[in-house]
Formats: sequence, C-alpha cells, structure tokens
Amino acid sequence: MPKETINSNNDIDEFVHQMHFDYETGALIYISSDLQLDYIEPSFQNLFPVLNFSKIKEKILKDNVSIETHLKGREIPFEFTKIKKDGKDVLVARLLVDSLFFGYSQGNIIPIPILGSFLTAYVDCNFKIIAHNKNYKTAFSDNGDHFIGRPIYHNIINYKSDVHFPRIKKELKEKLFWYSNAVIRAKGKKFVPYILLAYDRPQTLIKSQYEVHFFPLEPYLQDTFTHYDAHSNGSNSIYSRNVFEGIVNKYLTADDNDKYLLFFDINDFKSVNDYYGHDVGDHTLKEISRIIGETFKGYIVSRYGGDEYTVYIDEKISQEEIVALIKLANQRICADLGDKFRSCRNYLSVGISKYKENGVTLNELINAADTAMYVAKREKSLYKFCYEKD
Repeated sequence: MPKETINSNNDIDEFVHQMHFDYETGALIYISSDLQLDYIEPSFQNLFPVLNFSKIKEKILKDNVSIETHLKGREIPFEFTKIKKDGKDVLVARLLVDSLFFGYSQGNIIPIPILGSFLTAYVDCNFKIIAHNKNYKTAFSDNGDHFIGRPIYHNIINYKSDVHFPRIKKELKEKLFWYSNAVIRAKGKKFVPYILLAYDRPQTLIKSQYEVHFFPLEPYLQDTFTHYDAHSNGSNSIYSRNVFEGIVNKYLTADDNDKYLLFFDINDFKSVNDYYGHDVGDHTLKEISRIIGETFKGYIVSRYGGDEYTVYIDEKISQEEIVALIKLANQRICADLGDKFRSCRNYLSVGISKYKENGVTLNELINAADTAMYVAKREKSLYKFCYEKD
C-alpha cells in the first residue's frame, strides 16, 4: 500500500502507539503518528518479520496476545487484538509502553520498558510541545487548554528565564536523559511537586527531539531510584525543605485562604543518639517522620532539617483542631517510640504562626513559629501560638 494512503493522526489520541492491519491481507491501514516507521510498503510481515501473521490471528481468537518482538532493533512488547472498524475485521498491534525509560545498570545505560501511561509531552529542539498524551492534558488542563506550540515550562511555577538549555542539551546528548524537580500548576490550580525526566535517543519511536515525562513526586517517593530519595527524605508523606519551600511560596500568594505554619522540634532527641547510637536515632527519626506525615496527611509536611519539621496548612481551621492534631502526633510518638526517650513529658515542641498576623513571607512565618516553638520548649508546653485566637 502506498505510504501516503495510510491513515494517520497528528494528535496523540486514543490510538496512541497503535498500528492497524487488514485482518485478511496484513496490510497496514492505520498507524499513530507517534510511531516513526519508514517502509515503502508497510505490512504486518514487513514490520514484524519474526512473527507469523496467521499464528498471531489463531492465538487472538482465544485471548489477546502480548508478545515482545523486534521493532527498529529493540525488543518491545506489543499486544495484538481483533476489532471491528467500519464493518471490517482489523488486527490491532498496540505498544504496551508509553516510552522506554533509560537507566543505569552496572555502569551502562540500558532501556527499561515501563508499562502504563505517564504524563508525557513530546517537544522539539527548542523544548516546545509538538504532541502530548491524554494523561498530560487530563492532569494539567482545566478548560481544554491548548498546549501544542507552547514551551515545556508553560505550567512550571519555578521556571526561570535564565534556564541554560545548551547545558541541558549537552547533558541529554552525553547521558541520554536529564532530570530535575519543579513545582507545577496542575489541574484545579493546585501547586504540586513533580520530577521531570527528559530523554534524547537516536532511535526514538516518537517524532520529536525529546520526550519529557512528568512524575508527581509523592507516589514515587518510595521508588528505588536514588534521585527521588534526595527530594523525599525516604517518606511518602514528607517533602524535603527545598520542595516544601517551593510549594508554600506559591500557595502564600495564590488565594485568600487562611494559612498557618507549624514549626516542630523533637525534644531530647540527642539523648536517643547518645544512649542507643545513631542507627537507632536514624530509625527513630524515620518513624517520627511517618507519624507526623500520617497525622497531618492532606497538608504540606517537610522535614526541615535535623530533628525539625514544618507543616503548612492552607484552609480554614480552628486553634482547637490544630491542637488536636499536635496532641495526636505527640500521643502516637509516645505509644510507638516512648521507650527510646530518656526523660520526656512532651516529645514535641511546636510553634504556630499565621499568615498576615505574623508575616506575609515564608521566612517571616517560619521565624515567628520558630520563636514560638522555643517559648513552648522553655515553658515545657507542647505548643505555643504566636497570634491571638480569632
């Protein structure tokens, strides 16, 4: 079949990563635009020379067939199914990966197929979006926003105009991938931390210079990839200080909600290290991170440094509700870890500041809450507000 008669879409749609073949002849009748294949007369047998067309059809009569096969010199998994299209039987070959993830293994860069569909944008050499998948649009579009032709940083809140693209391109050329973290305005006008991974490879299946995958940070914080650990402090509820500051700085200017900053210090934690050793101390801190993260789930929590934690609350909440959460965290630390502390009545000292009453910047709120925390510690109380009750 002449190449120009093959049906193809310019958008990445519901037929993403698919090829459709005539069920009787095996001729290619549709190919999604993301699959870059150069054949004068494309057919099932030309594209999948190691597979038997007739045997594939026999197998899919019983069930869908998932097979790893060669395509452009790579072992890539495809699923073969039979559908009805315009009254005719069609054999569909659907790619089972959204992309090929490149990682390190024993010092070598290797392709790792990852099942599922990421938030993926396909960009040109100037990092302008030429296509994206549906998940990308679902995550970032509130009102059918049009992203094609826009720069990749259209919704990256902490983008700076002096981003050194030549350096990024150099790293992409040398390592085949580049990653960074960014605070992104997602659907619903939420500010969410993401990991961005960009890829450049010579045998790409996508008609673009680079692919950029967006990973919402929280679900991946327990991942084995070490660069996630650098941002997560190893907890699925706790952000690192730089990510915390990036998110909170945006929320502080986003709306007129009530905004609170809680600054935590762990009392007498030094005695845990001194008496039990640093291994036990490290484990104790991980458990405290878990407890604070779970207790304040839904809010923005950070291990701010050492044995200090911060929590940002961006909603209407009473002092009594804040106190109840602080008491709950203290009680859970007592129940789970109380035997590790030598002499504590309160395991926490917490200072609480409020937006506008105690400052309008994150630094002002943290300084006010930090001061209140030291007052609480000095008075041997669990918490101290540094503003008057509403």
